[in-house]
Amino acid sequence: MPNQKKLYLVRHAKSSWNNPTLSDFERTLNDRGNRDAPDMAKRLKARGAQPDIFVSSPASRAKQTAEFFCLAYGKQKSDLILLDELYHASPAVFTTVIESFNDAIQEAIIFSHNNGITDFVNS
Repeated sequence: MPNQKKLYLVRHAKSSWNNPTLSDFERTLNDRGNRDAPDMAKRLKARGAQPDIFVSSPASRAKQTAEFFCLAYGKQKSDLILLDELYHASPAVFTTVIESFNDAIQEAIIFSHNNGITDFVNS
């Protein structure tokens, strides 16, 4: 039986709409997002997930979410791989990104946005 690999897809935590001057790309996490993201990271780790690679959309809210997960796993922010194409990615983009991972990667975690994550999972 071939070695089973794991992929974790994480939609960014709740973002703020308080500053109308920020672009969609620049929107940051709100108080709830800043509280929930570290909690979810701890929960995933407690379930035994051990991602080898952390990959994120560079949009502020996705990147901030990913950074909380890096912190929970003892990774540096510099370990986070930011890919422009994950900002509002289509299912085809998720496939391309995943196929680009080194074969040695056993577990990967991707931080991105809906509707892209849901569309990818449903495809």
